[in-house]
Amino acid sequence: MSQKLIGPSVPSEPKYELIKKSWGARLLRRGYKYRLTEPYELVLYNTPLYHGTWHQNKLTKACIEISRVFDGPGFAHDIARPFRLRIEKGYCWDGVSGPTIDTPRNIPGSLPHDALYELSRAGLLEPGFRKWADQVARAVWERDEFRTPGLYYWVLRVFGGFAARRKKKK
Repeated sequence: MSQKLIGPSVPSEPKYELIKKSWGARLLRRGYKYRLTEPYELVLYNTPLYHGTWHQNKLTKACIEISRVFDGPGFAHDIARPFRLRIEKGYCWDGVSGPTIDTPRNIPGSLPHDALYELSRAGLLEPGFRKWADQVARAVWERDEFRTPGLYYWVLRVFGGFAARRKKKK
């Protein structure tokens, strides 16, 4: 990838645990497999965003927030200026979807990707943000020296569209 898309993350690897049946069948029915045990932040560069947003998951009550990182005056409209993706402790996600096995090497890329898709489904990101979210996952896998980030990225591009669609209001 030619552009730098991600910066440092805090912590460097997300801290998570497997969801247990005792926490409630609703989480498992929704397909969630993992829960963050501490907040996770990732700096995002070259974003197609112009302003921040936030969303609270109705089931887990955990928030996802994207906010502008200001380094000083004059940077408000520079698209290369970074944003911070913050995902609260307690956030649940399903790991890597599709015909694959979750491993400690591919789960870190699935966390920001799933959070960005959740923002898209909630109507807080435009549909065109899907490619950028897929690129963020690939950038995390490349940073972590995952062996096949290109293959996983291709699968996201080909099959991921259904997961990013906005929920229709009833």
